[in-house]
Amino acid sequence: MKYSWKCCVPLFLVVTIAAIALRLPLLEQRPMHGDEAVHAVKFSELLEKGSYRYDPDEYHGPTLSYLTLIPAWLSSAQKLSDLSEFTLRIVPVFFGVCLVLLLLLLIDGLGWPVVVCAAVLTAVSPAFVFYSRYYIQEMLLVCFTFGAITFGYRYTQNKSIKWALLTALSLGLMHATKETSIIAFGSMLLAVLLMLLMQRRPLSLRGLRSRPRQSHPLRFRLLRSARNDEREANRTNWVWHLSAAFVVAATVSALFYSSFLTNPVGILDSVRTYSVYFS
Repeated sequence: MKYSWKCCVPLFLVVTIAAIALRLPLLEQRPMHGDEAVHAVKFSELLEKGSYRYDPDEYHGPTLSYLTLIPAWLSSAQKLSDLSEFTLRIVPVFFGVCLVLLLLLLIDGLGWPVVVCAAVLTAVSPAFVFYSRYYIQEMLLVCFTFGAITFGYRYTQNKSIKWALLTALSLGLMHATKETSIIAFGSMLLAVLLMLLMQRRPLSLRGLRSRPRQSHPLRFRLLRSARNDEREANRTNWVWHLSAAFVVAATVSALFYSSFLTNPVGILDSVRTYSVYFS
C-alpha cells in the first residue's frame, strides 16, 4: 500500500509542531537543577571572559557551552546575571526538535508510515521531552548520534561525499559533546561489521547460472574488465571519502576541545579524561 506524501507531509508537520509545543513553553517555570546550574556557571566563564578551558576531571565536552553563545548573544546577555532559564534551555529544545526532523532522511528506507510513527513516539516520549528542556549534554549527544546514523545511511544510498562529511561532522560533535560517545562509537562499529559479515554470502547456484557463458569469451572478458574497473573506482572513492571524513571528524573534535586552538592541551585532555572516567 502506497502512502501519498500529500497526506504524510502535513501529518509530519503536525507532529513536529506538537514536539515544539511540548518542549518550548514555560521553560523558565522550573527552578534550575544543580546539574544545570553547574553548566550555567561554566558557560558564564566563556560568556564573560571569552575563554573556555576543558576540564577532564569534572565536566563533559565543550559543545554545550559554545552553542549556548548563540541564544546568549541574541538576548544581549553579557554576564551570568543576564542569563535566563529560557536562554539556556532553548539549546536542548532546538536539538530535541531536530531529532524529530532527522527522521525525514530515512523515508526511502523505512517508508512514510514508520517515519511518522517514529516521529510521534519521539515527539511525545516523556524522556525526550524532559531532557529536551534540561540544560545538560544528553539531548545534544542523542541528536548528533542519530545524525551520524541518518547521514551514514544516506551515504550508503548514493556514496556522495557530502553525506560522508556530514556523518563525520556528527561523529566529531558527538565526541566534543561527551566522552561517553565512545559507547555509541563501539556499537556503531559492531553493527557495521555485522552487516558486512551478513552481506558476504556464498554465491548461489542461481548466481552461477546467471554468469556470462564461456561460449562468448570476448564478451565475458570485457564484462569482467568493466566490473573490475568499477570495483577499483568504488574502492578509490571509498578510501578518499573515509580519509576526508576522518580529517573532518578529528578537526571538529580538536577545535572544540582546544577552545578553537587557544588551549591546545585540551586535545590531549580529551583523551586523558578516560583515565578519570574508567577509574
